[in-house]
Amino acid sequence: MIHCDPGPNVVRAYPVQPDGAGYRAETVDILKGARDPWFRPSDVAAAPDGSLFVADWYGPGVGGHAMGDLQRGRIFRVAPPGTPYRLNPHQPSPLGRRPRPGFEKRIPSSFFW
Repeated sequence: MIHCDPGPNVVRAYPVQPDGAGYRAETVDILKGARDPWFRPSDVAAAPDGSLFVADWYGPGVGGHAMGDLQRGRIFRVAPPGTPYRLNPHQPSPLGRRPRPGFEKRIPSSFFW
């Protein structure tokens, strides 16, 4: 399980292992916003290549109080160092659809993954 917690500015994983008749989990921090107080992770998803996409609403507070920026937000890709993202338009997605040609070029962002 992977969890975003915008209050303490962290994305955590909880790897689960069998433990007798039950299970046990440990807490693993994946991303921490210690150097960026506006980092507010709000959602996480697995990408087709196995990396993670993390949505960051980028704001000074939690819960919509005193929203400081309504124009910006960020998407982070989390993967092992040096792992390029590969979008293969010829391979069907897990949902059975293919992205349109040029899909990756239509994503407007100055902070591209």
